[in-house]
Amino acid sequence: MDNYPDVLVSQQNYPELDADTVSSNFFIRKTKEDVYSYLKKYKPSELIDKILPNTPKRDVFVFSVSLYGYYNEAHISLKVNDAALNRDWDRTMPNLPANQIEYSIDPGYPLFLCAQKLYKHPIIFENEKFCLSFWHKPTIVNYWHFQLFTKNSTGEHLPRESKTDERKLKRLAVIVLEYLVTESICLVSEVKKFQCDSSAFQ
Repeated sequence: MDNYPDVLVSQQNYPELDADTVSSNFFIRKTKEDVYSYLKKYKPSELIDKILPNTPKRDVFVFSVSLYGYYNEAHISLKVNDAALNRDWDRTMPNLPANQIEYSIDPGYPLFLCAQKLYKHPIIFENEKFCLSFWHKPTIVNYWHFQLFTKNSTGEHLPRESKTDERKLKRLAVIVLEYLVTESICLVSEVKKFQCDSSAFQ
């Protein structure tokens, strides 16, 4: 088996990636079914029940995507065997050699999302202003990992689960997910790869 791709593993010398820098780029996410086949059959308003029927709606508050470019279609089927390596990474951690990462193949389909549609998008719900956006959340084995979040009018990030306002969270999650599905999905022909001037990624 080939080594895990070096370019995916977080390294101390990689330049910072902030949301503003990548807001004109695209994200890729693995799906179990080919979403684009649904796009040909259903109206946007019907997609949510067709392509994400088994996804808990509140997962949209901690929705994982990867910046498309150095991370590409060839990488979505890679599943790291040690789940601990999927934890958050920071620059105090030592570099992990890619040849020490064991992985298996878990086939899937790519789904592309337009970052611009997901960056600081306002959502009004029950007379309160929320904001859908994303931030860079690199993991040990995926420097290109970003996470979508929704924050309330006081700037607090909404949790996946809460003991208070549970019904409100569920309703808001559906609204956010509907927007994500109907507005941010883009065609493969529209997607462009992120490239960095730095030679660190080469």
